[in-house]
Amino acid sequence: MIKGVMQFAVSYFFIKFAYYGIYYWVPTYLEDELGYTQIEAGDITSWGSTGGIIGSIILGLLSDVLTKRSPVHLLGCIGGALSLSLLTTIRDKDHTAGLSTLIASFNIFENGATVVIGIILCDIGKD
Repeated sequence: MIKGVMQFAVSYFFIKFAYYGIYYWVPTYLEDELGYTQIEAGDITSWGSTGGIIGSIILGLLSDVLTKRSPVHLLGCIGGALSLSLLTTIRDKDHTAGLSTLIASFNIFENGATVVIGIILCDIGKD
């Protein structure tokens, strides 16, 4: 076994587990609990995809600039967890902008962390 592969593989599993859980849970939560229409919920949720693209680019570039990639991965995991925690504090329909921002930031950090895992595993494979 190559050192580090299992840790990053498990991390990748949990990031994807959280990402898909949120991806399927948020529209239902927005409609059933906060009273958004299906179209409004789709519009808010689509900010997550935008955040994911941005996060993949930013965290990928950041991992190229720094000498170590794992701190960038850790930053992504912590940022995603904080965004997700704050997301659950919104309880009414009056905070659409904040909700969209939190969904986007969750995806910025989680997708960025996923990209960094891929880069790290390629680096491990080179060794």
